[in-house]
Amino acid sequence: MAASIQDLIRHAGVGRASVYRVLTGSGLVGEEARSRVMKAVSELGRPVLKRRTRASARVALWVPGLGEFLGRAHHVTVVRALTGAAAERGLAIEVISTPVPDSPAKAADLVRRAKVRGVMVMSIYSEEHLAALAGEWPVVMFFASGQCRHLTTVAPDDFAAGFLATQHLIGQGHRRIAAVVGGGQRPEGFSQRFVGGYALALAQAGLPFQDALVLRDNANLGPFSAESAVPPACAQIVRLKPRPTAAVGRGETITGLVRGLADRGIAVPDGISVVGHGPQGETPWPSSGISWVDYSARDMAEAGLDALDARGTACRNVTIPVRLVPGTSTKAADRK
Repeated sequence: MAASIQDLIRHAGVGRASVYRVLTGSGLVGEEARSRVMKAVSELGRPVLKRRTRASARVALWVPGLGEFLGRAHHVTVVRALTGAAAERGLAIEVISTPVPDSPAKAADLVRRAKVRGVMVMSIYSEEHLAALAGEWPVVMFFASGQCRHLTTVAPDDFAAGFLATQHLIGQGHRRIAAVVGGGQRPEGFSQRFVGGYALALAQAGLPFQDALVLRDNANLGPFSAESAVPPACAQIVRLKPRPTAAVGRGETITGLVRGLADRGIAVPDGISVVGHGPQGETPWPSSGISWVDYSARDMAEAGLDALDARGTACRNVTIPVRLVPGTSTKAADRK
């Protein structure tokens, strides 16, 4: 008996789009995914494919070099939400994992071959490439914020996240709080927004902003897993004198930080209090009780798809609200 598509997805550990691309001989799929699917087919059998989704019902999601084996937990969660939200609208997500070509024209040609009605992107920041895509399709960029001439951006309110996380810790008596962020390569990037909120919370509490407590180590830009490297911020925190009593940052970074500090005998929350930031449903984390500033990945997905449906209207910036969910990873600071 032939396997079903769902059987192959579960057995190969890849997404629906990868299974279909391999079975139909399409490109735009990594060698690892192709190998997994072919192995699953040899073991379970080849399914009978239904008629391919019409081009007008397909949307491209371009995540250069990452595809469906996304390492960033916040990306993974939004991709999952997009897949579900698109299916409910009768749309299919075509994941493009190809590195971005040097030529904007080649980038447009690559999307053109995918035969889609719109393009959603993550990690493509070249204005020239985005303009080339926007010249033919409506384009949505996730996790970016700020005015853009060519496309709609959809991002969580990272400024509010930095503010809420820091304000929560200040309310518990913490006065030396580290902000663990990435390299901040773009003026409108996560790091600048999050640190802006962090700085405002400090200012409102009458606390000084200290550059030494903003740890920029690119930790939130790498893949996350139980075996992933401990972020460099862990060693930085240990070296700081006096040591911070609390830390805030993106979920992947805080998770690695908790593990690394525990190895050094600094436990959460007794040795340090932490607050992470990320979308609902983001896993795995070291403790279900970690304090969190979260947002709805589903809301991000719906906003992106709505923007594609509104082709011809003005591009805009969509900010997804965040909320603080207190947990057991914070406690009142010791009074010394």
